[in-house]
Amino acid sequence: MVNAKTDLAALYNDQAVLENFHASEASKLLWNDKDCDMFIRLTTSERNALRKKIIGAILATDNARHFEHLGWLERMITTNEISKGKNADKIISKAADFDLKQQLLAVCIHLADVSNPTRAFKTAQEWGRRVTEEFYLQGDREKAKGLSVSMSCDRLTGNLPKSQIGFANVMVKPYVEKLVEIFPKLQVMLDNINCGIQEWGKLAKELELQKASSN
Repeated sequence: MVNAKTDLAALYNDQAVLENFHASEASKLLWNDKDCDMFIRLTTSERNALRKKIIGAILATDNARHFEHLGWLERMITTNEISKGKNADKIISKAADFDLKQQLLAVCIHLADVSNPTRAFKTAQEWGRRVTEEFYLQGDREKAKGLSVSMSCDRLTGNLPKSQIGFANVMVKPYVEKLVEIFPKLQVMLDNINCGIQEWGKLAKELELQKASSN
């Protein structure tokens, strides 16, 4: 949207355009539409706190904040000497303040947003293919409009296995490694990531052999 200079991009000053739009629309529905206001019985302070929590959760899905979330995790783990669940109660207890809980919620929601590599490979492979095709369709439209093609959106130069390996290694694995220190039961997600990297690696080699044999 920023690349295409849409009205929405202008409205939100090119910052987290879709996330801000979704938060705004959710607020309109939940607080301004009497037929949708499921929080009508809450006090004003409760409604304000809940609204802040929902908006914060939606904005947390902006991928541009990935390394901000990762940095926060690293600081929390180091500062509180958290390891394999030990001392995790310092940041996940009921006594934790609102801002700390909100940040932890944001971190976990962002994980859900980028969690495809944490799934069993058969599922991750199919969703990786679907997401990549969505990126390519965006690239097709950008080319048709004479715009520069966004990263990972050019089907002519794209490589599905390598892009998935890069995404898992650079973005998801380091993030999950930190979360496993707080929530050890998430180890299964880390195991799936490592398995997926190996499987995508095999597919990458097969693709290279196919290209070599066709030349």
